[in-house]
Amino acid sequence: MCRLLCVATGGIVPHQAMSAFKRLSREGRERPGGMGGYRTGWGIAYFPGGRLRLVRELGDAYSSVRYDETAHMTGSNPEVRLLIGNLWGAPSKELALGPSGRERVAPFPGTDREGNQWIFAFDGRVGPSREGGEAFAPSPVKETEGQRVFREILGGLPPRRDAPEAVAELLRGAVRRIARDYSVEAINFALSDGRWIFLGRFVEKEEPWNELHLCRTPKAVVGCSEPLAVEGWRWDPLGRRELAAFNEGLEVNFHEL
Repeated sequence: MCRLLCVATGGIVPHQAMSAFKRLSREGRERPGGMGGYRTGWGIAYFPGGRLRLVRELGDAYSSVRYDETAHMTGSNPEVRLLIGNLWGAPSKELALGPSGRERVAPFPGTDREGNQWIFAFDGRVGPSREGGEAFAPSPVKETEGQRVFREILGGLPPRRDAPEAVAELLRGAVRRIARDYSVEAINFALSDGRWIFLGRFVEKEEPWNELHLCRTPKAVVGCSEPLAVEGWRWDPLGRRELAAFNEGLEVNFHEL
């Protein structure tokens, strides 16, 4: 499982969010039977001046000097208006081994059919197919569940000139197709093209480990898998099948998944 962080800001990325988020690698809510913590790896994608920058590292964000350096840089650069972070707790040690281990750390980069770049982070669990029992991601070393979900989404994304409502409609269709064909516990995700962040939650039933929350401050919109311990911040949970789209103008739109 993973923990997700999304920030859209009209100023700079709040340092309190980055500091509190890394503590979730040790203290985050876990799925029953989980491996314990979110220490396998971490990633941060951000968009200075609209250009994608991606930092991914194996290991624990809590003790990572590079995480602290990245957090400081993003929190002091006024050109960084959108950011997505991820903490990874791999279901097996095998996934973090070998030269491809870092590529399994979200956020994942991808290019749509018109050449536009997107990034995607995933926190969820997709079970076997409803008809034949096949696994959603039969070879996780080659393609994890999160990468498979991203592939399903990426192929149908509309041109960037389209309104965010078009992206929301595509996401609704992709998530519902997966849930129609496979047993789904949770598909929680964050998607961005550098202009909007789409934070979505699609779960079968409410559980403490599969929540998503949104906080709106005077200078930022922050989404996270669980409320961050920042004084004065008020968090509102997303519904079981809800998508929030927000941008650096602090505009927030809600859609059904």
